[in-house]
Amino acid sequence: SMKTFAAALVAATMLSTAASAQWTGFYFGGNVGYGWGDSDADVALSGAWAGEPAALRTGVTNLWSTSLSPDGVNFGAQLGYNHEFSGGFVLGLEADYAALNADDGRLQPLTATTFGPAPTYGPGNSVDGKHMLAAKAKLGFASGSWLFYATGGWSMARVEGTAEVTSSGGYSKFGADTEWLSGLVYGAGIETKIGLDWSVRVEYLRGDYSDFEYATAYRPGSTFVAPPYNEIITQDFDLNTVRLGVNFHF
Repeated sequence: SMKTFAAALVAATMLSTAASAQWTGFYFGGNVGYGWGDSDADVALSGAWAGEPAALRTGVTNLWSTSLSPDGVNFGAQLGYNHEFSGGFVLGLEADYAALNADDGRLQPLTATTFGPAPTYGPGNSVDGKHMLAAKAKLGFASGSWLFYATGGWSMARVEGTAEVTSSGGYSKFGADTEWLSGLVYGAGIETKIGLDWSVRVEYLRGDYSDFEYATAYRPGSTFVAPPYNEIITQDFDLNTVRLGVNFHF
């Protein structure tokens, strides 16, 4: 009958509307994952180093400069909003925080440079990615209870770097700095609904951050305190992250 047909049409419309809008709304949740990356520490010499042989300067620079591989388990939280359009296209915005725990370091024993067996130097470097903040846009496609998306935006990472050196001649210096580094973050993810209010997702993110610089200073007890031998360390920080997330939608 006409009434039965009209009722069926209304019901189908309501179900279609609910299905097409199941990814629309605010959400918040938590995440845990693993991060790995790289951090190049490049050492530049100046001051009294200019009076040393070029071979020694090159040897110290090459021995001390290094590439570190910070990694570790991370965890955090996210808050966002999605809007699902007809056809299944989804646009969204998300802010998130993560405690990174991504670190690495090396400390070499006294080692000869290319200049020769004496003097020998023992260089050390470390990096520690502590925190990450991000504000990202999201572009995706929904297919039923599944959402496939790409994401990207602006990020800041709190990173600490250290550098030190000792020598067979008693030369001993140390430097450190901790900075908020700005950069870009981008990646992709897959998310699926569990019931009406919950979803789980797997996400990959790549963060590329700016460099930071810091200088060394003489340690107490160093046999050299003057003239000023200066070392400037330029360090960068990049991080890949794979993480599992859970969201509550409201």
